[in-house]
Amino acid sequence: MDPVDLQLGNKNLWSCLVRLLSKDPEWLNAKMKFFLPNTDLDSRNETLDPEQRVILQLNKLHVQGSATWQSFIHCVCMQLEVPLELEVLLLSTFGCDDGFTSQLGAEGKSLPESQLHQGLKRPHQSCGSSPRRKQCRKQQLVSRRKGLEVLHRQRRRLGWPRRVSPPIWLHGDFSREGSAEGAGSTIQVSALPSRLFQGHPMSSVLKETQGGDQFGELAKKYLQLLRTSAQQRYGSRIPGSGQSHAFHQVYVPPILRRATASLDTQEGAIMGDLKVEDGTDVSISDLFNTRVNKGPRVTVLLGKAGMGKTTLAHRLCQKWAEGHLDCFQALFLFEFRQLNLITRFLTLSQLLFDLYLSPESDPDAVFQYLEKNADQVLLIFDGLDEALQPMGPDGPGSVLTLFSRLCRGTLLPGCRVMATSRPGKLPACLPAEAAMVYMLGFDGPRVEEYVNHFFSAQPLQEGALAELQTNGRLRSLCAVPALCQVACLCLHHLLPDHAPGQSVALLPTMTQLYMQMVLALSPRGHLPTTSLLDLGEVALRGLETGKVIFYAKDIAPPLIAFGATHSLLTSFCVRTGPGHQQTGYAFTHVSLQEFLAALHLMASPKVDKDTLTQHVTLHSRWVQRTKARLDLSDHLPTFLAGLASCTCRPFLSHLAQGNEDCVGTKQAAVVQVLKKLATRKLTGPKVVELCHCVNETQEPELASLTAQSLPYQLPFHNFPLTCTDLATLTNILEHREAPIHLDFDGCPLEPHCPEALVGCGQIENLSFKSRKCGDAFAEALSRSLPTMGRLQMLGLAGSKITARGISHLVKALPLCPQLEEVSFRDNQLSDQVVLNIVEVLPHLPRLRKLDLSGNSVCVSTLLCLARVAVTCPTIRTLQARKADLIFLLSPPTETTAELQRKEKREPTAVTCPRPHGYTRQSQNLNKGSISPQTFCPSCSAESHLGHLAPDLQESDGQRKGAQSRSLTLRLQKCQLQVHDAETLIALLQEGPHLEEVDLSGNQLEDEGCRLMAEAASQLHITRKLDLSDNGLSLAGVHCVLRAVSACWTLAELHISLQHKTVVFMFAQEPEEQEGPQERAAFLDSLMLQMPSELPLSSRRMRLTHCGLQAKHLEQLCKALGGSCHLGHLHLDFSGNALGDEGATRLAQLLPGLGALQSLNLSENSLSLDAVLGLARCFSTLQWLFHLDISFESQHILLRGDKTGRDIWTTGSSPDFPAGAEFLGFRRRCIPRSLRKGLASLPTNALPICKLCHERL
Repeated sequence: MDPVDLQLGNKNLWSCLVRLLSKDPEWLNAKMKFFLPNTDLDSRNETLDPEQRVILQLNKLHVQGSATWQSFIHCVCMQLEVPLELEVLLLSTFGCDDGFTSQLGAEGKSLPESQLHQGLKRPHQSCGSSPRRKQCRKQQLVSRRKGLEVLHRQRRRLGWPRRVSPPIWLHGDFSREGSAEGAGSTIQVSALPSRLFQGHPMSSVLKETQGGDQFGELAKKYLQLLRTSAQQRYGSRIPGSGQSHAFHQVYVPPILRRATASLDTQEGAIMGDLKVEDGTDVSISDLFNTRVNKGPRVTVLLGKAGMGKTTLAHRLCQKWAEGHLDCFQALFLFEFRQLNLITRFLTLSQLLFDLYLSPESDPDAVFQYLEKNADQVLLIFDGLDEALQPMGPDGPGSVLTLFSRLCRGTLLPGCRVMATSRPGKLPACLPAEAAMVYMLGFDGPRVEEYVNHFFSAQPLQEGALAELQTNGRLRSLCAVPALCQVACLCLHHLLPDHAPGQSVALLPTMTQLYMQMVLALSPRGHLPTTSLLDLGEVALRGLETGKVIFYAKDIAPPLIAFGATHSLLTSFCVRTGPGHQQTGYAFTHVSLQEFLAALHLMASPKVDKDTLTQHVTLHSRWVQRTKARLDLSDHLPTFLAGLASCTCRPFLSHLAQGNEDCVGTKQAAVVQVLKKLATRKLTGPKVVELCHCVNETQEPELASLTAQSLPYQLPFHNFPLTCTDLATLTNILEHREAPIHLDFDGCPLEPHCPEALVGCGQIENLSFKSRKCGDAFAEALSRSLPTMGRLQMLGLAGSKITARGISHLVKALPLCPQLEEVSFRDNQLSDQVVLNIVEVLPHLPRLRKLDLSGNSVCVSTLLCLARVAVTCPTIRTLQARKADLIFLLSPPTETTAELQRKEKREPTAVTCPRPHGYTRQSQNLNKGSISPQTFCPSCSAESHLGHLAPDLQESDGQRKGAQSRSLTLRLQKCQLQVHDAETLIALLQEGPHLEEVDLSGNQLEDEGCRLMAEAASQLHITRKLDLSDNGLSLAGVHCVLRAVSACWTLAELHISLQHKTVVFMFAQEPEEQEGPQERAAFLDSLMLQMPSELPLSSRRMRLTHCGLQAKHLEQLCKALGGSCHLGHLHLDFSGNALGDEGATRLAQLLPGLGALQSLNLSENSLSLDAVLGLARCFSTLQWLFHLDISFESQHILLRGDKTGRDIWTTGSSPDFPAGAEFLGFRRRCIPRSLRKGLASLPTNALPICKLCHERL
C-alpha cells in the first residue's frame, strides 16, 4: 500500500505510531523512565491491551509539553526501525512545535473525545468523501514528503542511525558520581534508565491493618513505603536488548580506608595530612561504626572524581532495601546538586516529605515517630563539596543549614548522617569528631574482579584480562573505577573485530579512551558530528557557569534525543516543593561533560585559537580557604592536551567536517602553551597536572622538555595522589637523563601506588612520610625497589608498617646493592622488626647510613644492636639517644666485579640454635658479615645476644677486618643500668678499637661508672669516654679516680657533679702515621715488656663544681697519687668549696702529689691568708714556677713552666724500645725559668710579693 494511502485510509499517523511502539514495549518503558523519571508503570496496566497501554503512555508524554514530545519523536526515529516515509511524516507532523497540536485539533473536530484520547482509528468518513479534497491533500503530503526527504538525507549524512541497540554505558554501577544521575534517586525519582522504579499508589503499598495503634500503623506504612520505593529505585534494572542480566549488575566495592584529618571547624577545611590507615579495609556495614557514642554521629566519605562515591551511596540504599542494614528503619538519600536548586527555606519535615517521599496521611505523626527513633534513621547527602547555599538562621532555613543542624545534633538528635565529597575544603558545619573514610579506587585484584563480572562471555573475559596484563598504562587508568568501566566498554566494542594486542593499542591515554567510548556508542561507526558538537557546546556552557543540571529549555529536543539514544544524558525528576516538579537532564558523569566540552573547543568553527588556549590551565589540588567550591573543569585541560595528539587529528577533522588545517592550528596552540608551562617553576600539584597533560599529548619532544625542566629535588606535600598520578609521573621521567629526588610528605597515597614506579631508573632519592603507609604499601614498594637502578636513598618514615611489611622490604633490599642510605624513622617498629632490619646490613655493600629512629627499642634489643655494630666490619658509628637510633657505615672500596660476585652467591640454610626449629640464612662475605637471620618469635632479644652473628667472630679474616677499624658507640639516655654496663664491657672487649664511647644520660650510678673507668684501659678507646648524667656521687668520684689511676693512656678527666659531667679523654698523637691496629699492637707489647718503667706523660684532672671541701682532700689526694706517677699532672679544683681550711690542707698535701703541671683553685672562696699559705709553697715545690692570683675574678692558678707531656725533673729517661717515639715518648731537655704573676692584689698584699721574691 502507498504510504500516502496509508495516511488517507483507515489508519492515521497516530495509529501507525501506536502499532510501531507496541512491537517493543521494553524500549517504550525505558523511554518513559527517561522522559518521565517519576512515572508509574503500574502492574495494573499489564491487563490492558498492548495498544491501549501504549496509548496511555503516549498521552502521559504528550501532556508534558512540546519539548518532551518532540524529543521523544526524535528518539523514535533515531532508534527504531521506522520506514522512511513514516519517519518523514512523524518528524514533519510531531517533530515541530505546532505539528501535533494542529493535527489533533483537526482530527478532534471529527472524533469523539474518547476516541481522540484513546487513539482509535478514524472512521472512514472522517477522511473526507470528496475525491477532489482527497487528491488535494495527497498532493500536499507528496510535496511535503519530497522536501523532508532532502532533510532526511541531510540527517543521514550527519550520522543519524537506522537503529541503535540499547547502549551499555549506563548499565554499570560506576563512574556516575559527580553528575546528576544520582539526583533522580534522591528526589523521589530514578536517575538512570537502569534504575527504574514503579511508584505504586499509596493505597496499594500496604493493606490496612485492623485495630492497633493508629500512630504506629502510619509509621509502619511509611517505613514500608520507603523500603519499597528504594527497591524500585535501586534494586530493579531493565537490561538492554541482547545483554545478560549479570552484565547490568556489575558492582565491585572500591578500597575504603579509615582516615584521620585535622578539620578546621572555623574554616571548614581539612588541614595538613589526611592520614589514611593502610591495611584496614572498611566494609559497607563498618561505615557507621563510629567511636562517637553520644551526640551527632557523622561519616564523611572522601574520594576523587570517578572513585564511585555516588554509586556507593546508591549501593547503601539497595542494601538497606534488601534488609542488610537492619540497624536502620529509615534511609533518605539527597544530592546537593539538586538541593542547590531550592532557594526557599525548609523545615526538616518538608525536606523529608515534600522533596523525598510523602506519607499517605498525617505527616506530623510520622515525623514524631522518626524523631522518637532518630538513632535508627540514616540520612545520606551526596556531593557535599557542591553545596552552594550560605548558612541560614535557626529555624527553617536552607538545606545546608538543615544539614549543619543534623550534623551537630540540634536537629533529629541521634540520627546518623553520611556525606560524600571530593577532598578539599568542606563546609564548617562538620563536627571535628566526624569519622573520615577515604575511597582509594581499585587495586589489581579488584580490576580483575570487575572485568570478570563485566564480560559474561568467557572468550571476551579472557581477552580483556590479557589486554590489561600487557598494557601497564591502561591498567593504571583502571585504578579509577569510572575509567575501568569505560575501558571495559571500549574493549567490549573492540575485541570482536581486532586481533589480540591491537585493541589495547587504541587506548593509550584517557582522552583516547573516551574517544573510543563515543565511537562505541555510535552504531556502525556513524558519528553524528553536528549533534555531538552541539551537545559539546551545551557541556561547555555548563562548565563555564558551574551548571550540571539542565532543563528542557536549555537543550534542544533533537539534542535531548541524541543524548538519550547514545546514553550521554540521564534524566531525573526535580522537585522543589509540593506539586512543583519538572524533568532535569545531566551528563552521565562530569568527566564526560568535560570531554564533550573539549571536543567542542577543538573541532567547532565557532571557537578560535585564543579562546581555546584560555582553557589550557593547571589546577592546584591544595586546600584553598578562599575557594567556595571545587572547579567543575578539573579534567578539561587534560582532555584538550589529549586531543592535541596527532592520533586524534583524523577524529577531530571528521568532527570539523574536513577542516584539518584549523584542527592542526588548534593542536599546535595547545602544545605551545604546555611548552611554556613546562619551563616554569611549579608547585607539586601543578607538576602532576602538567605531567598528565604532557602524557596525553604523546609528544616525545614535549615530554623530554618537561622531564628535563623538573628540579633535582621534587617535593610533593599534603595533597592526594593516585596510582594513575604516579604512573604518569613515571612515564614523563623516562625522558629524563639526570637523576631526581622524589619526596612524598603527607600525601594520601593508595596502598598499591608504589607499583606505578616500577622501572623508573631516574629516581636517586625516594622518600615517603605518612601514617597511611602500611604493610600493603610496603609490599607494593618491595616489588618496585629492585627495578630502580639508580636508587641511592630510601626513606619510609612515619608509617604503620608491621613485621609483615618489613619482611617484604628486607627481602627486597639485598636486591638494591647500590643503596647508600635507608631510613625507617618513626614507624613504631617492634624490637624484633628492628633486629630483622639490621640483618640486611651485610648485603648492602655501599650503605652509609641506616636510620631506625623513633621506634622505641628496649635495652636488651639495644645491646643486640651494639653487638651488631661490634661485629659488622662496615659499621663505624652506632648512635642511640632517646628515640634516635642511627647506624653510620663506611663501606670498603670494592670493584664492580667483586660486588657482582658477591651478589651471585647463594645463601645456605643454618639451623637456629634455639630449640624451636626456625631457620636462618648465613652468607659469607669477603670481609665478614653478620647473618641475615630470622629470629625465632619465642626467643627473647637477650637470647640472641650470644648468637646474633657468631660467624663474624670465627674467621681470622673477619677478626683482622674488625681490628682495622675504629668504632664510635653512642648510647645516650637509653636507661642503661649497672648490669647492662657489665654486658657492654664484655661485648666491647671482643670488638675493634673504639674511637668514642658515649653512655651519657643513663642510670649507671657510682658502680657502673667505676666499672667503665676500670675497663677503659682494656677497651682501647682512642678519643673519648662520656659517662655524664649517670647519677655519679662524690663518693663515686673517688672510686673513678682510683680506677683510672693505672690507665696511662688517659689524657684528661673532667668531672663536674653540678653540671653532671664525667668525660674521659684519651691520648692520641696527631702526627701518628700508622693505623690503629699497629699502634694498639705496640701498646700491648709495651705494657708487657716494662710495666714499671712506663714513660711519664701529662694529664689533666678537672674536678670542678663538685662541692669539694677540706675534709675530702686527703682521700682525694690518695686517689690521685697513682696518676701522679704516670706523668705531670694538671689539677683543676675550681668552683668547689675548699675555703681557707682547704687551701691550708692542700698546701700540706701538695708535696705528696709529685710533679704537677698546674693547680687551679679559682672560685673556692680563698682569703688573703690562704693565698699567703700557698705562696710559701714556692720554697718547697720545685715544679712551681707561677702563681697567678686575681681576687677580682677569683682566679688563683699555680703552674709550672713545663709544657711537654714527658718531663722528668730528676734522673735520666729510661730507654724505650725501638719505635716508641711515635707514641709521644720523647727525650726533652727544658731549662728552668722563673716568672711571677701577681695581679689585682690589694694594697696590703705587698708583703706577699716580697715573700715570693725571697723564696725564689
